[in-house]
Amino acid sequence: MKEKGEKESVHADHRQRMRERIAHGGIEGLSDHEVLEYLLYPFIPRKDTNVIAHELIERFSSLDGVAHATPAMLRQIKGITENAVLFLSCMTDIGDRCRKSRAFSVYFRDSFTVAQYAFELFGGVREERVYIVCLGGSAKTVASVLLARGDEIACDVPEELVLASVTGNKTKSAYLLHNHVGDSALPSHRDAEFTSCVKELLSGAGVTLNDHIIISDKSFYSFKFNGLL
Repeated sequence: MKEKGEKESVHADHRQRMRERIAHGGIEGLSDHEVLEYLLYPFIPRKDTNVIAHELIERFSSLDGVAHATPAMLRQIKGITENAVLFLSCMTDIGDRCRKSRAFSVYFRDSFTVAQYAFELFGGVREERVYIVCLGGSAKTVASVLLARGDEIACDVPEELVLASVTGNKTKSAYLLHNHVGDSALPSHRDAEFTSCVKELLSGAGVTLNDHIIISDKSFYSFKFNGLL
């Protein structure tokens, strides 16, 4: 019993020192495994999260790799709890939500501003996604809706979802934001068809499609600037 109590005391002291380091200097000076170790404290209260963090980094190569691991993969790590698995599997979604929420504080005055926001929105995303950003009066964002992701091809987005995104929130105009995984932002034939379809749907609802912005790892493409809208 004494040995168990001593171990718990050592862990508690170590955690307190870690908290003090972060309180004074943030996480800038921490390694990936130390950041992960700290993040796991609330979800694994009675075990040495340093060991678990090391194993996670070793298994998935980096903090980013851990964040993109599936729950099934995370559960293979010895000592991890279900609460920790659920938290880690939500890390990328939390980041996405933070980036998405920025739309409500950005004034979209032109397509370049929208493209800049799109690079932030899709930063680190490893799958293809399509968003519609809805603007009210004075170009103020009233909604930002994910229309498709992964294997869901943009052209297969239900018309009902597109219309539901712009109705009931006083949408006046909208932008389509779309990422290509890779170097090329050039639209495919299906991208062009999808844009025409959405433009027609929105027009029928009294909403203007301002532009469709596609970004890649290195560039962006504007349907408006290229005369396709």
